[in-house]
Amino acid sequence: VLSFSAMQFTLDGLASEMLWPFAPTLSDKVTPFAEAIALLAACVFTRHFLETRRIVPRLDVAIRVTIAVALLASPLSLFVDYRTAIIAATFVVIPGIIVVVIAAAVAWRSGYRPARYFLLAWAWLTTGAMLFALSRFAVVPANFVTLEGIRIGSALELLLLSFALADRINILRQERAAAQAQTLAGERAAAATQRAMAESFVRFVPREFLQLLGRDDPTQIQLGDHTRRSMAVLFSDIHAFTALSETMTPEENFRFINGYLGMVTPVIRKHTGFVDKYIGDGIMALFPGHASDALAAAIGMHLRVEEYNRYRQNSGYRPINIGVGIHSGRLMLGTIGVEDRMEGTVISDAVNTAARIERLTRLFGARVLMTGEALAQAEERRLVERRFLGRVKLRGKQELILVYDILAADHSRAAAAKALTRARFEVGIEHYIRGEFADAAAAFREALARYPEDSAAKFYRDRSVELLSRGNAIGVDWDGSVKGE
Repeated sequence: VLSFSAMQFTLDGLASEMLWPFAPTLSDKVTPFAEAIALLAACVFTRHFLETRRIVPRLDVAIRVTIAVALLASPLSLFVDYRTAIIAATFVVIPGIIVVVIAAAVAWRSGYRPARYFLLAWAWLTTGAMLFALSRFAVVPANFVTLEGIRIGSALELLLLSFALADRINILRQERAAAQAQTLAGERAAAATQRAMAESFVRFVPREFLQLLGRDDPTQIQLGDHTRRSMAVLFSDIHAFTALSETMTPEENFRFINGYLGMVTPVIRKHTGFVDKYIGDGIMALFPGHASDALAAAIGMHLRVEEYNRYRQNSGYRPINIGVGIHSGRLMLGTIGVEDRMEGTVISDAVNTAARIERLTRLFGARVLMTGEALAQAEERRLVERRFLGRVKLRGKQELILVYDILAADHSRAAAAKALTRARFEVGIEHYIRGEFADAAAAFREALARYPEDSAAKFYRDRSVELLSRGNAIGVDWDGSVKGE
């Protein structure tokens, strides 16, 4: 704008009259110089406004050449005569304008919207300049339009370029809004992915396990995180599952196991427990609240299995039986492994005890067995119908574990029969513990007379008879226990 104004000022003679009246020939130098500088600035503006380097790269090269020529021609115009300078400037300006106009046209065709206003602006300026030049060379008659064409064209150019700038600003605003929307969409997608990953993570590590470690967000968990808690441990298993699985294909095995686990796991959750591990058909569950919750879950699991067995029998399949062992104690929960492959686990003797007590359900023909520690805690809330099964010494352990048969988990007939014979059965247990095997055998026989299917009574009767046949040679280390695995 400044260069173009200077050129107009000198062409009108106003500069000679008002700025340098003492040097009238200075206008002959300023006119071609301002013309070259105006072209130089116009080309630089064009490159930035039309983004020619990106949109029209080949024409961008021509514009850069024009800039270089104009940069060279502008100082040279100060040292040659006016005619030579004005002709040289014309030969630089006209090709330069043509290149700029072509670049604008190509950019418009390429879909760059602001180029339309830019092209119209240059068309008006070019038309006005050509009319002015042609009038100076007497090619067209001199009148208001031809003499003032360059001013009219430049005024319209500035007006249209302001529209072009406004349009470009709107486009930039729209692009920024689109970019922000895309970024927001990306952030939402990333958040959704993170949520999906977190949900996938808690499929392998229970959410309750994380909460016990003080980690609500799975991404916060660290290798070696741990805590100590007193909890009830429930361990369940399907009896004779190996024999059952051999009658099924691998696909049927997985379908059966997942169907069974999907049936009993909600029962555990209902009673405030959570599954720490699935071990094939086995389930290891933890109950942070109370041992009575574990007992309620065990009874609920057997009720679900009874429903499932009715379906299996109606479909011609063999029913299944499960055993449940419950123990309470101090546990250490934490993460083990390496940084890129870790898992949650429980390290505690209480877990091993619950698993080994569950195995005794086969020996005693029981559905749910509880240790003395777990039963004492459960009875803080309610009276538990049970019978004492004696003392068990697990392999590798010195302490004796009191084991109880939970009658509430049995079928009504079995529970009633056990309750009826409980007094004589527990008398037999007391005789057995003291080493009085004759009296013990007699008591168990009386119990079996009323309930012949009592597996625990059969075991103790046979064991008492066996020890009695040895002549009571039990030794001084007799502790009255049953040896467990």
